[in-house]
Amino acid sequence: MGAATAAAIETVMQGRFVPQLVQAKRRRKDPSNPDQGTFRVRWMPALIDPEVLAGLVASVPGAAMLGSREQDKEKFTLAALADLTDAIVGSAAGQLETPAPPPR
Repeated sequence: MGAATAAAIETVMQGRFVPQLVQAKRRRKDPSNPDQGTFRVRWMPALIDPEVLAGLVASVPGAAMLGSREQDKEKFTLAALADLTDAIVGSAAGQLETPAPPPR
């Protein structure tokens, strides 16, 4: 997991990530607005070096995938990189201080 984290950090440092709009799952349906949904941005890695990915895939132990729905090592590794990238970028974005908008 350390190598995957390092790869995700390098991906973020080089700016190789893109936003993906995903719809949040609704727990309760609102009968007054059946077509309304909630969305959020999920940050995904982009332009992953094939050699780095191959090394990460080769290093995944089978036991790491026991609790996962995904049983293909490459898809499992890509999902882990996506989760790590989203966590890193989301954490960094939460630390940004933005100025207040000008009064109207």
